[in-house]
Amino acid sequence: VLFSALLAEMEGLNKEDKRNLFAAAAFHDSGRGGLDGNDEHARLSAIQTLQYLEENPKNPFGISKDNIGIIQTAIHYHEYREKEYGKIDIEEINKLAEQYNVRKKDILKTQKICELLKDADALDRFRFANKARLNPEFLRSKSARSNGMIDFARNVNEAMAEQILKKIYN
Repeated sequence: VLFSALLAEMEGLNKEDKRNLFAAAAFHDSGRGGLDGNDEHARLSAIQTLQYLEENPKNPFGISKDNIGIIQTAIHYHEYREKEYGKIDIEEINKLAEQYNVRKKDILKTQKICELLKDADALDRFRFANKARLNPEFLRSKSARSNGMIDFARNVNEAMAEQILKKIYN
């Protein structure tokens, strides 16, 4: 969520699109269920998000019914392996957007939210021991590819890992 918030600000998203991105970031891995090898987690996360938002129309994100499909599309897309690294697959996003009943007028904002969620998720990979998992050339947005953002992601995740290790071993 932190990296989503920073990217949203750097990319100049409006308030509604920020809320959609934050909700997508908050729910994007909810379908994992503790199974690291669960390839279906993105689809399951999209389903869980729909259930939550339908059951909680007055949710803390301020998400309206019209925006649920945008969020589901971004969540489902976040694990999609793009044909060309560093570029979103507009055809795949449009297919998912249709599946999740995104209004035609919201397609461009949906593509942007998909792009930023994938970038935020990638920046979060610095928290894993194998830091080589993030290749900056694969990031999609100019904001995510900036040296400042990459350095910030590395520093935040290293500091967090250090705190976790201290808690475990002290």
